Amino acid sequence: MGQTLDPKAMAGAEMLGAPPIGVTLRLPDDVLYSEEPQVAYWCPEGKHWRLDGSIDIKYDEENNMLSFKTIKSGPFACIQDRHINMPFQSWELQPLGLNHAKLTIIAAIIEAEIEIKGEVCCFRQTPDTDPKPQLEFLQNKWMSPQKLIEAMFNVGINLFPEPDSKKYVSVQEKDFENEVATYRQMALTASYFTYSYSKWNTDVGRDRIILQGCENLSKTPPADVKQFI
Repeated sequence: MGQTLDPKAMAGAEMLGAPPIGVTLRLPDDVLYSEEPQVAYWCPEGKHWRLDGSIDIKYDEENNMLSFKTIKSGPFACIQDRHINMPFQSWELQPLGLNHAKLTIIAAIIEAEIEIKGEVCCFRQTPDTDPKPQLEFLQNKWMSPQKLIEAMFNVGINLFPEPDSKKYVSVQEKDFENEVATYRQMALTASYFTYSYSKWNTDVGRDRIILQGCENLSKTPPADVKQFI
């Protein structure tokens, strides 16, 4: 990986005759890394994490081991891009019953299903993808939406944009009031309508929202979706 050492700290270490020390550690088995993790160290002076404290970083994905060399001491962290799964390739919200629906997300790296029932929801890996053992303990555990977001984030999955995510992901920003109104109408009708993404949504500018929708008259998933604005 391409991380480097802080030049000033490196010069000071060389003056003291202190070469970088090697560190090898096993990463948690219940965290999914969708890319090679980067190594950050805590800078007490600036009170923030920095990436210029390690070199020769090697990630053994098969054995879940990480090794690196550093001239720093103190807290270290393994980090990855929190927006690595954005933007989504597609999504679909499908009714399963009254106040009961399934949200399927095909993200940039991972595919996930979130079943929603009343005020609780649960995470599942999609049946047509290779199961990831790091996510097994999270599956089929019903919890509030906020708890599920936190639980998914803690295992390395972030599928929920933050207010500043538009700064890091290339998407067409939409008018906030239009977005909220659209979400509310989808929520009110989600027991009887299937909704999914439209590729045209990015082409119509900020003030318009395009998605696909189809009334679901049976328990069989709709074969065809009608596009509307």
